[in-house]
Amino acid sequence: LEAMVVAAAARGYEYHSISDHSPSRGRIGVAPERMREQRRLIEALRERHDVYTLCSSEVDILPDGSLDYSNDVLAAFDIVVASVHAAFDQTREEMTARLVRACENPYVNVIGHPTGRRLGEFDSYEFDYEAVFTAAARTGTALEIDGQTARLDLSGTLARHAATFGVTFALDSDAHRAENLENIELAIGQARRAGLTKEQVLNAKPLPELLEFVRRKRAG
Repeated sequence: LEAMVVAAAARGYEYHSISDHSPSRGRIGVAPERMREQRRLIEALRERHDVYTLCSSEVDILPDGSLDYSNDVLAAFDIVVASVHAAFDQTREEMTARLVRACENPYVNVIGHPTGRRLGEFDSYEFDYEAVFTAAARTGTALEIDGQTARLDLSGTLARHAATFGVTFALDSDAHRAENLENIELAIGQARRAGLTKEQVLNAKPLPELLEFVRRKRAG
């Protein structure tokens, strides 16, 4: 944990987010009690390093669109990313409803790697892009542009289309270790291909504006 904080500080970030997985991810998932301990560690590290660390989570979107943590647990996070990691074989209608329901959860701030693609392995699951882009814009939910080399999701083409709906985007490295933080450059490349500006990118904003984005959705 501290290695990630130190590396983020070395990159000159004002803030960054630690977003471990929820329990459905098996051995890499984090139970609520362990997440509470992680928050205590993060709060201690804030005092020692020149970067503000957000205590966050990447939470699985379950097949019915509910989330892998209860709302009581979600409320304790600074920001919540919700992602599909299983049940890719749902129908187009089922997957669309699943993603829209996730957008409508007041604690979900970002939909992670929205199409689920893994380059060279899996193209994407089927869903109605326009219905999900509409829901994201309506509910104040950002869509991720994931810089991991196997993801690059959203693609530049889809991000350009989503932008026409008024969607906000979150760019990130999806770093599982400190050296992966450089993946942010690939996410920025995707955003540039889409013609996005920094005003459309949630984590290009100062920390108070990001926290207000979260607060506004939770307040309804």
